[in-house]
Amino acid sequence: MDLKVFSVLGAYGMAVPTALTVQNTQGVFKVEAVSTALVIEQIKKVLEDIKVDGIKIGMLGNTNLAKELKKILRSFEGPVVMDPVLKSTTGTSLTRGDFKALLELAKYCTVITPNIKEVLQLTGTNSLKESVKVLRESSLNTAIIVTGADEGKETVTDWIFEAGKRPQRFCHTKVKLSNETHGTGCAFSSALLYYLLNTQDLTTAYLKARDFVVTGLKNAFKVGKGIVPVRPEANTERDAQRYRVIKNLSEAFDRLQQLPKMHKLIPEVQSNLAEAIEKALDISDVAAFPGRIVRFKNGIKTLGCPEFGASNHVARIILTAMKYDPQKRACMNIRYRREWIERLMKHFVVSSFDRREEPEELKKREGKTLDWGTQVAIEKIGTVPDIIYDEGDVGKEPMIRVLGNDALDVVNKIHRILKIIAP
Repeated sequence: MDLKVFSVLGAYGMAVPTALTVQNTQGVFKVEAVSTALVIEQIKKVLEDIKVDGIKIGMLGNTNLAKELKKILRSFEGPVVMDPVLKSTTGTSLTRGDFKALLELAKYCTVITPNIKEVLQLTGTNSLKESVKVLRESSLNTAIIVTGADEGKETVTDWIFEAGKRPQRFCHTKVKLSNETHGTGCAFSSALLYYLLNTQDLTTAYLKARDFVVTGLKNAFKVGKGIVPVRPEANTERDAQRYRVIKNLSEAFDRLQQLPKMHKLIPEVQSNLAEAIEKALDISDVAAFPGRIVRFKNGIKTLGCPEFGASNHVARIILTAMKYDPQKRACMNIRYRREWIERLMKHFVVSSFDRREEPEELKKREGKTLDWGTQVAIEKIGTVPDIIYDEGDVGKEPMIRVLGNDALDVVNKIHRILKIIAP
């Protein structure tokens, strides 16, 4: 997992194994520690030959190794992150010996990253507050990041403790998977080391590493019958998708500009064309044109290049549609004319919603109308249509929305619409 993270982030990782395990997604069945002498010799050979920028310490297998590692860290210049791996997700003990040796080793680290169970086990206490007190009383000035503290059903809480600073508390939404997860602590601590090297600020590095792991969890999938491994490579896949979406939107807009009479489809409130990445979760995963698409003489213009998070209204339509059909990742709003609808129904799957039927409690919540309306239109016909329209309401312009698999698919449908309504 450490090497996967370093590779994804563009760093060169060198692993010195401290133990061999027999395991699969259902558990760890056997652990054999590598001899301390062999581990230390390998570390020394790496340091003799290669300029090492930072060190991440994970599972030691045996705490006797910690005593020898201290001697190496005394003369090492660079950040050191220690993740005191004590047990596997399934409960198997992974590090044997006196945990006091780990606390002594921690004094030579920049930051340690135990989860809530590990910090309690390390200190022999029953609460986070007691644990931090014990750590500080042991002359440990090392920064401490406790992950998953006070973990609830919906949110996860992390704490950062730095000597001489007030504790920082961070909450984020829990990623729900079909089973428990594997590798999050390893991925987090390795990413933290990378970002420490690049930002020099612990809080910034923490936030970046946390988001890195969250992305890996949101895109994780089962590979066996048990726990679900985090997927650090999802971060690069996500970047590639974002690039493709921006490219699609840019090409789609170029095609729109070439369509004869396209300006006649731009409504009074202007248009926007948006596309989401696969498995989009919120508006930040949907790209559109800032300032929208506007009429300009007998053509159309946009005020800027496509950006993620630039749309609210059209993005909400896409996100709702994707819940029913993940392939429908793009949408554009265009002008409405009642006489057009009957003609379009002969060539497209069309559905609608009536703004006057929207529940009063939703009307009071900003931005919820289109979530509701899109859902109504889809459930009315049992599928995601090509076109969703509404006839407006007081202060609300009637509108047609064209949905497609991507921005280019939407433009192709709009081209067909122009031929039907303005031959």
